[in-house]
Amino acid sequence: MSLQFKISALLLAVFMLFGVFIYAVQQFVILPSFVTLEREDARDDIERVVQAVQREVSALAQQASDWSTWDDSYRFLEDGNSEFREANLTELGVFDLLRVDLLYFIDVAGNVVWSVVYDRNTGESIKLEERSDTVLPRDHPLISLKGDKRGLRGVMSTSRGPM
Repeated sequence: MSLQFKISALLLAVFMLFGVFIYAVQQFVILPSFVTLEREDARDDIERVVQAVQREVSALAQQASDWSTWDDSYRFLEDGNSEFREANLTELGVFDLLRVDLLYFIDVAGNVVWSVVYDRNTGESIKLEERSDTVLPRDHPLISLKGDKRGLRGVMSTSRGPM
């Protein structure tokens, strides 16, 4: 064997060992720490999303509470007067003001007095499969809250996505 072959073989073996060493360090030291960091970042991102949704739900609950305690809203539920509807329930006005896409006025018996699902992006009404234009069933969560002062808030799954 020549000296050149021995040196080439030795260098090849050293580079192969170095490659194996680098691969082992990456797989067993660096990669697990990156996986841990990614999981922590994902948890933080999920927590931020949950908090943002909770803030939106709280803001919507406050708006719903304001509208539900308004004397004019109460009278509208009793008599369905057109003046209230014309002054407050124009699709562009109320939906842009409240920044909502769905609005229901339901009396205590579950009768839908007025409702619309509206896409503010396209300016068109939307039909939801879950939506009832007349009466909500007695077991519907919105009707079964009689006497509960806390109300109901959250995200509901619909055929068009979460609402």
